[in-house]
Amino acid sequence: MAVNKFMFGVLPMLLLLSGCNAGSNSAETQKPFAFLRNLESTLAEASRGTQSSVSTPTRKSLGEILTNSEPDINTKSGFAKAIANAVRVDPAIVAARDELAAQMSQVDVAKSSKDAQFSATVLGGVEDVTDKVAGVALVLNSTKVINDGGKIDARIAAEEFLAEGAKHRLQAQMDDRALALVRIWVDLDRYEKLSDLIGSRLMILNPLIEQLETVAAAGMGDASQVASAQRTVSMIRVTQSDVMERLEQSRVAFRNTFGSLPAGTKLDTGFIEKLVPSKVNNTMSHAAPALLAAYSSYQAAEANLIGTLAKRKFDLGFETKITKPFGGSEYNSDESVGIVLSKAFFNDGQLEAEEKAAKSRVDSSIAQIQSTYREGEMIIKTAQQTIKSMDKAIDLSRETAEVTREEISYLRKQLIIGGSTLDGVLSAEARLYDAESKEINFNADKVVAQATILSALGLLSKSLGLSAE
Repeated sequence: MAVNKFMFGVLPMLLLLSGCNAGSNSAETQKPFAFLRNLESTLAEASRGTQSSVSTPTRKSLGEILTNSEPDINTKSGFAKAIANAVRVDPAIVAARDELAAQMSQVDVAKSSKDAQFSATVLGGVEDVTDKVAGVALVLNSTKVINDGGKIDARIAAEEFLAEGAKHRLQAQMDDRALALVRIWVDLDRYEKLSDLIGSRLMILNPLIEQLETVAAAGMGDASQVASAQRTVSMIRVTQSDVMERLEQSRVAFRNTFGSLPAGTKLDTGFIEKLVPSKVNNTMSHAAPALLAAYSSYQAAEANLIGTLAKRKFDLGFETKITKPFGGSEYNSDESVGIVLSKAFFNDGQLEAEEKAAKSRVDSSIAQIQSTYREGEMIIKTAQQTIKSMDKAIDLSRETAEVTREEISYLRKQLIIGGSTLDGVLSAEARLYDAESKEINFNADKVVAQATILSALGLLSKSLGLSAE
């Protein structure tokens, strides 16, 4: 392979230089900088077809970057697809995917270090001021590493592990973003239900409230009971105001994320619930993207340490150097081909410092793995406990609501014959709302806890068809 690159790389350049040197007596080639233009054109013609054209980058203004930056997610396709589409187009996820592509390119850059390297240097100017000698000299270099003690292999391994880590981090970011979107949808569903609930309760209570206002205006009835009933009505209306405010906030958050409110698409709690594993074992925990990303960082740190230690070894390479004068230059023509053996014997402690830093990064990455694992375990166990607590709380709130409904039925019947008061009925209605609203909140918190487990294990993004590949 090295011979082929030499034959097809350096040899054509020698022929090119020979052709140019043959006409060096012409008036044009006696002008060094005019010759540079000819040489540039010749080299460009020689390399045409072997290099891909690179377009000149254009800098965008802030206004251009922010154009069409508002989200526009089709929620009519269903809950799961809407979440998945919102994750795919999220700017943070797009940026992470681009970072992954950049890191994958770094792997190719590292691998190219094993190939033969070619470089050219053009020296042009006045070589002797006294004798007024000016000219141009072209220096060609070709190097090929034969054995570097494993430095290049270590660098390639490090870049591959970093790319693998970037892939796992992207997967973890998609899980985090999916969880955030589920939370936003859960909150919208939560406050829509609470708003409907308190609205329905007030429709039932309005006749009683009107009756209370009539009694209060006429100054009839027990003043303390009327005042107590008025406080109950005020509390209900304050609660309604708070629910409506939170509903508007959840709508703002939803529009900011999806572009518009869901058009007939409801929160699919069953989709999330059926994905939650009944038991989380070590195999599932160890496959979490965040933990795998931390482990890839550790492997990259180990590879960097190996590469740093390899700097103490000799470098063996094949090198070709060709110097060719033009246009009146008095530089001597020179060609050299051979084996180069090199090693740094003294660098004032620099290598020792690099080794110490590399070892510290290995130790740091190990600690980071342990920290990531503990944090993930805490998140999962906390969410599991929340689910258990919510299940019990939901059952209790349902029982409380059922008892309160029976109580309200009895109090209303007693109110007709004077056996109960408006305050008693209104207070019972307030307790019924409290029990029913708690059930709604407990169910919402349970869904969030379930989604949290899926996100921590890396199952949420995969269930949505999201992949870092």
